[in-house]
Amino acid sequence: STLYHLLKFLSTKNPSSDESQSNGGGLSHTTAILLAPPAELRLLDLRENRIGDKGAMDLSTIISGKLSKLNHLFLDDNKISAKGLTLLKQSFLGDGQTNKILQRLTLTMNPIHGSGDVLADIIMGCQSLTDLDLSWTGLSKLGEKFREALGESKNLLHLTISHNYMSACEGDLLSRALSSNHTILGCHVTCGNAAAM
Repeated sequence: STLYHLLKFLSTKNPSSDESQSNGGGLSHTTAILLAPPAELRLLDLRENRIGDKGAMDLSTIISGKLSKLNHLFLDDNKISAKGLTLLKQSFLGDGQTNKILQRLTLTMNPIHGSGDVLADIIMGCQSLTDLDLSWTGLSKLGEKFREALGESKNLLHLTISHNYMSACEGDLLSRALSSNHTILGCHVTCGNAAAM
């Protein structure tokens, strides 16, 4: 997609506006922001752009450098797999660091099944994360580390994991994990799962 090529370009170069305009036409609003993001840029909405894991890799490079102050990141329906999610986690947390900036992350409709451990790291490492949307991602099994992170989290307020075809047994395990969490206000799980909370 056009956005994927833009992310690739931005992650490998530090182009000027004049250089980009030389290809014809002016900069799009998204291009202009990513080329020279405002110092206080807080929200980036890239929903439905299908950037894939390669785009996620380039986006991770950009986040680590130019967009390190993001509070809200919307990545729904981008064909990002567990591999791409791991790269994004590294941009949030670096080498064992914590992130006190990211507040909201939406990953709806990305095939990130099997990435419970990576999500656990994001939940525990992103200490200001209050909203996490994982619906329609194929997370039918959350994993022990993910459930433990949910039980221990002191910042997460809203979690959406609906439409992941979770079994009733998986729902019971999730319910037990959340029984020790007295911070979370909403956990949306019942739609599209064989679970009742």
